[in-house]
Amino acid sequence: MCVGKQSLTNYEMEKFSMHWKKYGVATVLAAALAGPGLALANNQAVNQAQQTAYEARQVSVDSGVSLLDNLRSAVLASYMVNNNWPVSPAAVVASGYTSTATSVWGMAVAGTVTGGGNSYTLSLTAPTLEVAMGISGRLGAPLSGNTVNLIVPVPASASVLENAVNRFAVVGRPELNLMQTALDMNDHNINNVDVLGVNTVIATTLNGGLATLDTLLVNTAFTVVPDAAFNRNVNVAQKLTAGTEVEAPVFRGTTLIVDGGTVNGALAVASLNSSGEIIAAKVTTPQVVADAVIVNGALAADSAVLGDTSVATLIANDTDINGLLRVTGPSEFVSDALFRGNVTVNGALTVAGITSAADIREGGVLLREKYLGINAKAKDTDKLDGQDSTFYRNAANLNSGVLAAERLAGLYDIDISGRAAIASNAEKLGGVEASNYARTNIAETFGSNVTVNGRIYAKSGLHVQGDWVRVDGTKGIYFQSYGGGWHMQDTTWLRAYGGKSVYTTGVIRGDAGLQVGSGVVVADGSGRLRYMNQDLDARYLKIGAKAADANLLDGIDSSKFARRDTNNTLTGTNTFTQTVNANGGIKVDGKWIASSNGTTLYENGVALPSKYLAKSAKAADANLLDGIDSSRFARRDAANTFTQPQTFNAGITTTTFNATSAATLASLVVNSTARIKGTLYAEKGIEVGSAYDVKVGSISLKDHERRLKDLEIASGGGGGGTTTVFSGETQSFTLPSGYSSFKADYKVVNTNDGTVRESGTTIVFGRLTSATLASRRENGCYSSYTDLVLTVGGGKLTGNSGALTSCGYIPYAMKITKVVGMN
Repeated sequence: MCVGKQSLTNYEMEKFSMHWKKYGVATVLAAALAGPGLALANNQAVNQAQQTAYEARQVSVDSGVSLLDNLRSAVLASYMVNNNWPVSPAAVVASGYTSTATSVWGMAVAGTVTGGGNSYTLSLTAPTLEVAMGISGRLGAPLSGNTVNLIVPVPASASVLENAVNRFAVVGRPELNLMQTALDMNDHNINNVDVLGVNTVIATTLNGGLATLDTLLVNTAFTVVPDAAFNRNVNVAQKLTAGTEVEAPVFRGTTLIVDGGTVNGALAVASLNSSGEIIAAKVTTPQVVADAVIVNGALAADSAVLGDTSVATLIANDTDINGLLRVTGPSEFVSDALFRGNVTVNGALTVAGITSAADIREGGVLLREKYLGINAKAKDTDKLDGQDSTFYRNAANLNSGVLAAERLAGLYDIDISGRAAIASNAEKLGGVEASNYARTNIAETFGSNVTVNGRIYAKSGLHVQGDWVRVDGTKGIYFQSYGGGWHMQDTTWLRAYGGKSVYTTGVIRGDAGLQVGSGVVVADGSGRLRYMNQDLDARYLKIGAKAADANLLDGIDSSKFARRDTNNTLTGTNTFTQTVNANGGIKVDGKWIASSNGTTLYENGVALPSKYLAKSAKAADANLLDGIDSSRFARRDAANTFTQPQTFNAGITTTTFNATSAATLASLVVNSTARIKGTLYAEKGIEVGSAYDVKVGSISLKDHERRLKDLEIASGGGGGGTTTVFSGETQSFTLPSGYSSFKADYKVVNTNDGTVRESGTTIVFGRLTSATLASRRENGCYSSYTDLVLTVGGGKLTGNSGALTSCGYIPYAMKITKVVGMN
């Protein structure tokens, strides 16, 4: 096949280059080394490169169509809410109507208000003209160079009015006469209102004639100029003020405060609290609680609890006094008197007997703390059995025996002249406190140096804390049983005594090195071994090191090897299993085979471009094309009859297309009218420009789309509202009962890296029992593909999974992201 020149994106060129390196370079180099007999054509590499480039373009086309289609829906949704075009596609993304306004090749979609405000144009520049044509054909959008311009018209006026309050009643649509938010009149009036039904009235001034209110809430002041009639209860949180009088058959309240006035009839209160006087001819009450009560006559009460009370004469049969009782005159108790509190007597108290449940005080001091009990023992006394205390301090007769002199002096010393004896115990020894002597039967701590002229034998070991075991002179530590030890005789070396060797199961380390004999260093401070005062790595070659010079290499004389710095003559046959780079070109018998820069191949000294036609060049004429006679090919300048089914991977543009048998088209763009007499099957769907319609019989798809949008906007069409029944990510969701239909959001993702390949929304009617709601085909290498579908069946939404395996494993999944139930 001939390969025509095509414009490739960076992604396409990268894949093409990868395949060219894999097949093309190896073929050319093999031909150069083997001679002119090897054919240079490699149809497999070219076909693979073509297929890869086509698949890469299809990925760009699919993503561009999805991006513009999603932005078109988002722009329309923004217009429906704001009744105006957005300032830019980026603003639509920021408002949450869609997820992105940037293509997979990094180009942002631009937006422009066109047609005097009657349309909005979305412009996307494609990486190549082929990609732009593919996007334009699928969206029916005009093309300007590599830029696709998708025109979005203003939504129908009926759709815009869905978000406005109607002046007139709409049959079956009461929600069109309802406000969904607060109404701010901006200091303007509402005039000619017949009946105003409100829950709460908040007004600075309210003027009117007759007002009938279920509830009236007044936050500050409420003044009624004429009479006011309240048919129900009136609740006043603070103060009720009347100019003359307030008349009511019954007043109820927690507290009634009357600054002044006269009660002409009887006043019955559960509790009466007065800050001033209460003047009444008669007060009948079961109980009076007052700070002070003045009774000019007699006070008769079954029971009285009095605070501070002054009584000239008190005669009481039974009286409880909880506070202070002060009696200024004589007081006589003709029977027993019980005082539960303290009794203070400033004068004399004469009693026949006292019984007290608590202590009795004298002069404010408890008697038990002032006087000694009858049988108690005194803490101290001046006399003992009538003898003065000095008699016992220096007596001629002390217990028994006659002492010439007795002296009890000091706290510890007892000096008594008399019989000499050995004490069994003493506090001092030689005039030194006993605690200063060391004992053999307990652990002792010495606070100063201990000098021992002889040896110290420690049977349980010697343990030194916080200091060293210090040895003076040339002595050290000696191991008695084995005749060895450690000692020092200068400031440099720690020596083993008795010529003993040193053995350890651990490591002997010398950070500055290791010496033997008379100071010969066998290892330096860096750990390098030395021999004859020289490091081993400076004296000997390491095992894996390279020799500075050698006569033989693997036992072969050096003259048998080719050198890079001189010309070499190879007398044998050489086989290269890896790439050979000839930076100076390749010659055979003095004739060029390949130029020095590698761009030109030669045959017998003649450059191939001068001798042969390039693979991508066009022959002046040929009888065959890929071995097939020219009569088998269709011609553009003549009518052609196809006797076998044809597959077109690109679009077909024609004024008339007749197919007497089955025809399979990868893409079909119809700019005029298309009539299909048979069955039309489209694997990826049928797209019609927004200005046109598709009708099946009397059913208009455009009208069907408008009704679906009405269904979404009107919250299910019946005003019943919507409920989000799922939000997240799943591949299976059971639809709950109680809803007439559902709106489902879905997306197709690459589950390896999370890339979203496509997202959208679909409507699920409650009466559907089994249907495919959405689908997407992911294309792979070598014409492979996998289909991702969203289906409904058995009361469940289900998204499947698939994978491409022809050019690396790439898994995909159809996922459900949100489900809204509608009534």
